[in-house]
Amino acid sequence: TAGAAILGILGIGLGWWWADSVAAGFISIEVLMDGYTNIRQSMSDLMDQRPTAVGSEESLALGERLCAKVRRRADVADAEVRLREEGHVFSGELFVVLREDGSTFNTVATHVADIAEEAAAFDWRLYNLVVMPVTPNSLEAAESS
Repeated sequence: TAGAAILGILGIGLGWWWADSVAAGFISIEVLMDGYTNIRQSMSDLMDQRPTAVGSEESLALGERLCAKVRRRADVADAEVRLREEGHVFSGELFVVLREDGSTFNTVATHVADIAEEAAAFDWRLYNLVVMPVTPNSLEAAESS
């Protein structure tokens, strides 16, 4: 933009009256392009998005690996996860279907706390992961939507 401004001033000095207008048009287009790029990047940074590898748009398989780990537990029948990238950390929800073993509220709470602790230790970037016990029907409904 500085070069265009200099060329515009030099053009006027050489008697080319239109050089300043051409330089101003070029500068305004460049300013609009910079503004669009910066707004787009800012909005992308503010909006939650699926976790991606640093420096690329390649999706991390963190959610799939976390689900596989949780599903291997003896007290879990099924699990699904929904993760969002928030800066350098990930947050989200982990929906688990516990195996029916006549559990009381206290034992369900203990299972959920154990799962939450295990999930938090799975990756240092997992922050604010909510573990929600659900019924099999509600998990299937969430998968289909």
